[in-house]
Amino acid sequence: MKRDYKTVTEVSLLKEKKYLLNLCLSGRIQYSLYQCFHIKQLKKIMNNQDINRDFFHQALLALYQCQDFESLEEHLIMMNKYFHYPKYEKIKKQLFQKICKTKITMQEYCVLRHLVHFESISFEYFIQELHVYYGVDNLECAKICLLEDHSHLAYEYLKQLDDCQNENILDLLNTNDYLSLKNYYQQKKKGYLLLPTH
Repeated sequence: MKRDYKTVTEVSLLKEKKYLLNLCLSGRIQYSLYQCFHIKQLKKIMNNQDINRDFFHQALLALYQCQDFESLEEHLIMMNKYFHYPKYEKIKKQLFQKICKTKITMQEYCVLRHLVHFESISFEYFIQELHVYYGVDNLECAKICLLEDHSHLAYEYLKQLDDCQNENILDLLNTNDYLSLKNYYQQKKKGYLLLPTH
């Protein structure tokens, strides 16, 4: 099941250690990682420029070997925690452009959200950009908004539809929005009834 951005980026110490151990080629550094019982200790190791550079090289190799969006997302989450090189930023921009050339659904969005800096742009702005410039349809925008717990925005995108047959999506709205949309769709249907011509 897909989880919101905040949840997926809150990674446990154990998961971070496991990721770094899988990348590590040095027995000495592996031993140091095993000795880490606090995130501070882990960060101290990763703040060493030489160690960080070596890990970055291995992380890039692993990133290039990703076969699906799920593993790509996992790598990006971890890489965003530890690597802040201009080369990495360039790779993220290229990856963003490449993914945006395809049809963007929830699956692609879950990777895209790790390629932008949410510290400098709001979610509302980002989803609007995806909708307007990258052609993400209203229903997909609504799903993304619901994933990120922006039900008010989801409601606005759903209201752009003539109807929504997906009850699972509508059920995620609060009762007032659900009833309001159902009524809105019903009214739209009535408006589309053809009047007989004389």
